[in-house]
Amino acid sequence: MKKTRKIIAALMGAVMMLTATPAAANAYKVYPDIKSALEGMSEGAVIVDTYYKARDPEAASYLVLTKECSLRQYTESQPIVKVEFREGYGSEDIELSGDASIKYEDFEKLPENGREYLEALFGDKAGSGYYLSAVKTADVRMAVVEAKRSAAVREICMVTPLEQFRPFDSISRIAVNTDMTAGEFAALYPELGLIESDMQVEGYDLVFDLSNNIWSRMEEPGKAYDAMVRLVESGVEHRINYGMAAHWEGGEHETAALMEVCTPGDANCNGTVDIADAVAVLQYMTNGEKYPMTAQGISNADIDGEDGLTGGDVRAIQMIDAAVWDE
Repeated sequence: MKKTRKIIAALMGAVMMLTATPAAANAYKVYPDIKSALEGMSEGAVIVDTYYKARDPEAASYLVLTKECSLRQYTESQPIVKVEFREGYGSEDIELSGDASIKYEDFEKLPENGREYLEALFGDKAGSGYYLSAVKTADVRMAVVEAKRSAAVREICMVTPLEQFRPFDSISRIAVNTDMTAGEFAALYPELGLIESDMQVEGYDLVFDLSNNIWSRMEEPGKAYDAMVRLVESGVEHRINYGMAAHWEGGEHETAALMEVCTPGDANCNGTVDIADAVAVLQYMTNGEKYPMTAQGISNADIDGEDGLTGGDVRAIQMIDAAVWDE
């Protein structure tokens, strides 16, 4: 059933992002997740805080501390999604909520910078095809969930550009939620020289200033870096206040992208959907410890419209295998 909606050119956002990107499109390195991206860009890099844009609350900004004791910020741009349909299906066969839409794009008719941008992000998956468009990241992610559960979709490839923005030259304050006293908490991280602050931060129990600036101590081999890693790994809810670098050469930043590929129904992640996938889901539901599934496999198999793996997913996979998915 077709639904009339306003069609937004699917790659307009991509072209706009390209013109605003300080590095050439071919500088992108593609990784499967944020952890791999950080490891690839800087040894020992750890996320010490995560922020979200008020105008796009699903787009994360990661404050990253490197082993060389420098602070960097990586921010997610709006994801670009390419959808591959099963034979005989097209964009008119899928219903999406909100203003999200899927439109066929002729690769050769795109502007040159648009083609270069897609090639840099999608690699050999770039080219003519159906691309998803929505105004906000939250709408894109919801549309991906809906597309994954559609009988018409064979594969979804979502690429999220990850841009490095102006770096920071210091950590000046840390707010935490804890049942400990200020003295008890500060004693856990002596390398940071935490001093209880008179300042209050809404939603946090304690606020600490870092005496004499953390950077003078971070130059000591790994001491403050190790303390920050311990703080992050402790799971204590925290918020970091930082100072922005006074000077920055824009050309020195790195760019990367996160690629997620989903084949609905492919529980064992071998690239095809058949009865073995249904068996894998049944075994996992029966005894997940003996028959584990990867996170990607679980995501691929969750296609019946209900959250989590259910008997409905098994039946849906069997129907794909029997080519009666839409009956």
